Amino acid sequence: MESDLTAHRGVWKQNDLLRTLYGRWYRKMVDLASPVPGKRLEIGGGIG
Repeated sequence: MESDLTAHRGVWKQNDLLRTLYGRWYRKMVDLASPVPGKRLEIGGGIG
């Protein structure tokens, strides 16, 4: 599993487009959720 995480981390660091798209998506989700009261649970967010 560690080698998978290392490989994913490498792809993430080298791919500007991927980071940009995920960054935009994440900010959009935060903006949409911000006015909603209560706690949030992020599931499956991240490479490892």
